Amino acid sequence: MESSRVWTHENGEPLHPDWISRRFNRLVELSGLPPVRLHDTRHLSATLALLGGADIKVVQERLGHSSRQITSDTYTSVLPQLMTAEAESTSAVVPRSQQKEVPPDDERSDPESQEEGGTEEVPESGEDGPDEGLRPAA
Repeated sequence: MESSRVWTHENGEPLHPDWISRRFNRLVELSGLPPVRLHDTRHLSATLALLGGADIKVVQERLGHSSRQITSDTYTSVLPQLMTAEAESTSAVVPRSQQKEVPPDDERSDPESQEEGGTEEVPESGEDGPDEGLRPAA
């Protein structure tokens, strides 16, 4: 006998919800895993789906929520991670120009690492530059 139910007897008749919960609890206990309620696996599934990149509309429909807003409100705890992941994936596709590699500060100030005979030009205090208007402390 066909059924749209997840858990049924072999003949298709539904299992009693309390029996399913008791059986699940016993299996969790026997597994040695931390205690978890059967209902918590629903939240875990939705959270993992969202973190994995599933569209919230798909998760909403799978959970049977009447609107995306309910799903969104329920899973706001994972939304910061989703926002970070979305920002990172968006920034990954933004073209960037190749930047010249700048040696670390300690290499630039090391006289042995500079070309022989080369001197670093330091702007005079009156010249325009990044330190314009700044004077050394007395």
